[in-house]
Amino acid sequence: MVYHRPTRSGIYAFVTLFQAWRIGLNEVNYTYALGNDDERKERFELALTAYEWTFKRPDGAMTTTRLPHIEGVEGLVLVAKTAVPVPLLSPLCDDYRQKLKELAERQGVEAHEFDDLLRLTEILTDLRQLSPFKLSDSSQQ
Repeated sequence: MVYHRPTRSGIYAFVTLFQAWRIGLNEVNYTYALGNDDERKERFELALTAYEWTFKRPDGAMTTTRLPHIEGVEGLVLVAKTAVPVPLLSPLCDDYRQKLKELAERQGVEAHEFDDLLRLTEILTDLRQLSPFKLSDSSQQ
């Protein structure tokens, strides 16, 4: 029997904010509840792995019959290594990458651009080598 199933394709926007400094943070008294920085680092690496797999293998409702046809992946990964917020703009805007790079440069935030899934996974792999930002003892009082 021949039947037709619709496919999902199109332009999708994905905007997320990962605040690694919050890993293990008790937000009542702003102290870190985890025993040591190694535990925070391990959770940091797991979170980056989860981001990677979100793009490598999209799951969700009806993906067994209507797996999205991802034609391309492009964007920016912005990384702040100090206590400064990263700018957020919608990737549905045509010039979002240029504007984000300019804003990131003004704020001292690193901008890592990618035009395909391979480059994005390389960026995420490189980020795993870092340690998550941590509030200093003076800012936790």
